[in-house]
Amino acid sequence: MDKLVFYMFLVFKLIIELSVLSIIPIILVIIINKLLNKKIPAKFQYILYIFILIRLALPIMPKSSFSLYSVPEMLYTLNHKNTIVDMINNDDKFKSYYSSLNYYRDIDRNFKQPNDISFSYIIKSSHSYTKYLFILWYLGIFTLIIHNILNHIKFYKRIKYIKAVDDEKAITILLQCSNFLKIKSNFKLLELSSINSPAILGLKNPIILIPKGLLSKVTKEDLKNIMLHELCHYKRKDIIVLYLAKIICILHWFNPLIWYTMDKLKKTLELSCDEMVLSYINAEEKLSYGYTIINLLSYSKNNLKVSLPLNMVGNKKEIAKRISFIRDFKKKGLYATTLSLIVVILIGAIMLTEHNGTVSAAIDKDISSNYIIDEEGRVRKIDNINIPFNPDDKIIGKWISVDIVENINDFNPNKRNFRDQLYLKNLEFFQNGKTSVKHWNWSKDLLIGPYDKTASKYYIKNINNNEYMFLQWKSGDYAFRNRIPAYYVLKKVK
Repeated sequence: MDKLVFYMFLVFKLIIELSVLSIIPIILVIIINKLLNKKIPAKFQYILYIFILIRLALPIMPKSSFSLYSVPEMLYTLNHKNTIVDMINNDDKFKSYYSSLNYYRDIDRNFKQPNDISFSYIIKSSHSYTKYLFILWYLGIFTLIIHNILNHIKFYKRIKYIKAVDDEKAITILLQCSNFLKIKSNFKLLELSSINSPAILGLKNPIILIPKGLLSKVTKEDLKNIMLHELCHYKRKDIIVLYLAKIICILHWFNPLIWYTMDKLKKTLELSCDEMVLSYINAEEKLSYGYTIINLLSYSKNNLKVSLPLNMVGNKKEIAKRISFIRDFKKKGLYATTLSLIVVILIGAIMLTEHNGTVSAAIDKDISSNYIIDEEGRVRKIDNINIPFNPDDKIIGKWISVDIVENINDFNPNKRNFRDQLYLKNLEFFQNGKTSVKHWNWSKDLLIGPYDKTASKYYIKNINNNEYMFLQWKSGDYAFRNRIPAYYVLKKVK
């Protein structure tokens, strides 16, 4: 149970990070689809929304320097998200938490911790808003899951004993449309009184649902258009996308922007399906397809009793947009198709990748590190500090701090880079591996901080006949925000 709480807490943190990360790609896709609305096919607009789904569903993406998240302000969220993924993937991190807490207790007698250390304690001892948000998030998910499961069971119980439609005209048209679209699956056709629009369900055993009484009202041409529309949904596997969107909405129930995006995805999906149907029929039949959708609106009831993922008819505003789309539909030429491919490839390259400059790439390979939950319930990075002492005569003596730089090559001895006051004034290294700072030790090439469990690399360079040390500064930005450490520059006292 204790370990379960730990992983639940990590998943909560991961979902929050992914929700924040989704803001930029969502805004980007909405703007692009708005600007290129009539210039690129609806199916490509639909693909861009699917990219958002993928971004939200997969916590790890390939590394690329072209990533949208190469923007410095986004690096903290992205890297912090990756630390959580690492902890979930590595079971050993569970043990590292205990060893870390025991270590803190051993070196700091004022450290207060109950004898029975548990991950439940982490939640209790976290900041109150984090604790309540964690509980609230899981209550929301639990409620939505139960609601959806009960509705799902209730609906399938309702259709389980309904007799399949034996209308010869409907079955013949369904078979003709299946053959036309080269679909080999066997479809079950049911009439249902609690829906107001044709819909399709299932993948292995697909079911096409028709509102009760509709078959006797529609023309043969209308029925053909209905079947083509539903079969195109099946052929494209749209039901999988919409179920994934449902799961994403449940996980991110607190984020209205994601709900709005999933609604836009569904509307774009319908336009894209209309576009696919129109591509199969000739110009004369295009007008008939538009009238079919209008007729379905007039047949539908005022209230929809059952909400299904793929309803052919939406509200009047959506229908008006689709009718306008059908009226103006023309098969896109080579220019529009090429533009669409370029846009999709470019957006995919920047959205479905992550920044390739990680902390682990910046730290030398001989410093191994991992992530733990500390005594305050925070995800933090610690280094391996079990390093044997190796002497280094070059480091012995006193060093005076002169600057802080992001990269070693940025240092200019004639021009100071860091304008504020330097926290570390000076540092002296002794022969026995000790330093002038009580909690710091050293070994060749490393400054070791047992208290915060960091191993910082140092590099010594001779510049203008002066010895300069470049010391990695592993502050909270490194430990808690996973940022690449900057370098303190110290000059050796002669």
